[in-house]
Amino acid sequence: MSNNLRGVVLGAYPSISAFARDIQWDRKKASRIINGNQDPSTKDIREIVELLNIRNADDFLDIFFSGMSTMQTKMQDDPLYFAMK
Repeated sequence: MSNNLRGVVLGAYPSISAFARDIQWDRKKASRIINGNQDPSTKDIREIVELLNIRNADDFLDIFFSGMSTMQTKMQDDPLYFAMK
């Protein structure tokens, strides 16, 4: 998520600080979310979608869920994944 979200945010704003100011978040929170160090809450996702005017479902999925299928594949390749089932 973070690479896609980071690209979208920095494509629309000159800095994470400018984005944080417009979304009315603390700069540190914005930085953690944009850099993938903190998962956004559903409220955070709604605020991002509104601010960045994300209206296309494919764009939304690409920004917020692009890594899920890859992560699932990696988990299934892990021998411990099957041991936990």
